[in-house]
Amino acid sequence: MTFTATFRRAGATTTDTATAPVNGVLPAISGEAIVDGVLTAWPGVWAPFADFTFQWKKDGVDIPGATGSTYTVVVGDVGSAISVAVTATNTGGAATAESGETAEVVAA
Repeated sequence: MTFTATFRRAGATTTDTATAPVNGVLPAISGEAIVDGVLTAWPGVWAPFADFTFQWKKDGVDIPGATGSTYTVVVGDVGSAISVAVTATNTGGAATAESGETAEVVAA
């Protein structure tokens, strides 16, 4: 999505265009999917520049409160796969891309 604003002043016109972020490389997760393991989200590659927010998921469902760039695996995750959705936001708008899932979480 692209937004364009045109500003006019006597004798001058200025146009400013803001483009929403577009994902070029999907987000990814590093770390071990084991209880007490720490998973880290890599946001992927986006253009133009954007700020990122994160939402961790268990079997495709949002994990309440898990919105940081890292996630510590808990006992309740055993047998499930973890993924992360990354939302990129700038003045032009926002877009979301999701990582692939980890292997099923196992006990440490």
